[in-house]
Amino acid sequence: MDLKQVEFDVRWLLRRFEIFPNAYYNYLKCRKSDYNEKKQWVQNQIKEIFHSENGKMGYRMIKLSLKKQGTNLSLLTVHKYMKALNLKSISFRKRPNYVKGTSYKVFKNLLNRDFTAPKKNLKWCTDFTYIHSSNGKMMYNCCILDLHDRSVMASKSSTNITADLAIETLTEAIQTHKPTAGLMLHSDQGSQVRQEVA
Repeated sequence: MDLKQVEFDVRWLLRRFEIFPNAYYNYLKCRKSDYNEKKQWVQNQIKEIFHSENGKMGYRMIKLSLKKQGTNLSLLTVHKYMKALNLKSISFRKRPNYVKGTSYKVFKNLLNRDFTAPKKNLKWCTDFTYIHSSNGKMMYNCCILDLHDRSVMASKSSTNITADLAIETLTEAIQTHKPTAGLMLHSDQGSQVRQEVA
C-alpha cells in the first residue's frame, strides 16, 4: 500500500497523538478569535487613516502609513480590507498637460520683477490657482493682490477657467477699490489675462 495515498481523519490523528478533541477544537476557536481580533484592530486603523485624510488615500498610501505605524501588510490584504469596509479613495481629475499656444498680443513686462509698491493701488498682480475640492472636482480661483501689502483686492472661483472669470474678478476689484489712472496690472499673460496699464 502506498502510504502517500492513505487519508486519515482528524479524530484518528488526535487519538494517535493522544490529544483530546475538545482541546484541539478549543485551540482552533481561540486561534480564530485572535485572528478576528487582530483583523478588527487593523481595519479600525485603516478607517482612521482613511478618514483623517478625507478619503484621499488609496490602498497603496494606506499600506505605507500602516508600515510607519509598525503594521506591515501586503497591498492585496489592505485592498481586501478596504473593499470589505467599503472605503474607496477620491480620484482627482488630472491636470491637463500644458500646451503653449500663440499669444494674441504680448505686452511688455513693465513690472520687471519689482514686486514692491510704495502705496496701494499702484501695482496689482493676478493669477489662477487650481483647487481640488473634497468631492474630486477641479475648481479654479482667480485672485488679484496689491503688491504694496499683499492684500486681496478681489477673488472669485469657478468650475471653468475662462477669460470671463478674469474679467469678473478685475471688475470687482476696480468697483470695490476704485484705483486711479496709472495702475499696473501684472499677470503671466496666459490665455485668460494679459498685462495692461489702466
